[in-house]
Amino acid sequence: MLRLHTIPITIMKTLCFILLSGLIWSPPVISQPASPVSRSSLSPAARLLVDDLQRNMVQVHGDSFQMGATTDREPEVDTRPVHTVYVHSFLISRYAVTQALWTAVQGHNPSGSTICDSCPVEKVSWTDARDFILKLNKLTGRNYRLPTEAEWEYAAKGGSKSKNYLFSGSDEMDSIGWNDNNSDKRSHPVGQKNPNELGLYDMTGNVLEWCSDWYKEDYYRESPVQNPPGPPSGNTKVLRGCAWNIFTSHCAVTVRAELPPDSHFYNVGFRLAADP
Repeated sequence: MLRLHTIPITIMKTLCFILLSGLIWSPPVISQPASPVSRSSLSPAARLLVDDLQRNMVQVHGDSFQMGATTDREPEVDTRPVHTVYVHSFLISRYAVTQALWTAVQGHNPSGSTICDSCPVEKVSWTDARDFILKLNKLTGRNYRLPTEAEWEYAAKGGSKSKNYLFSGSDEMDSIGWNDNNSDKRSHPVGQKNPNELGLYDMTGNVLEWCSDWYKEDYYRESPVQNPPGPPSGNTKVLRGCAWNIFTSHCAVTVRAELPPDSHFYNVGFRLAADP
């Protein structure tokens, strides 16, 4: 029997805004499809997808920024205190990983709806994302990874070009992201809304995105200034952004969420990062 009082309040917060938005959890699809082991084993179309990924990696120039909620419009306890963070230069994908790219690498599509190749892959756990990246790196010889939470927020805020918007790229949510107000209760192809200052799409909208960090509610009180990696251990992983079934009140660029690393939800995906 589930005892609600045993669930940390931050997980409850994440689950509440997901469930109140109409999301239903679905168990992962258990399958062991044959998967490619070398780039030459990919179809020509799949090779194009993998090559396009590299072309769509955006250079983010390192700098310091104020991480955390800076206005009363962002009331979450775990987004405070505002603190100075410096991140080195890095690369981040212009788009979330799509269903087409996932299928090209893994040989199957775990998403709840599989009729939209250019939509973000969803229903992938943090562990699934890690395994995908390991295989992608073997195929490409590159070193893709998940962004750290600090990298994600810096990029979502527009990096050194930031205009300090409430959402990623605007103070008006519907112009830059799919959410409960405009999505027709489904995800959409990546890149259809306006990008942010760095040319990144859907950072606050379409699907929530895994980061590499373990989650800790008060981590901002002890975060190092230089390239914070997150806590050394934990029970849940950080999610950032917004999603097609989440209310705009939960979509500010600083909002943090968390879920266990083996969780599968219809509105959870990820995007890739890399070192220059």
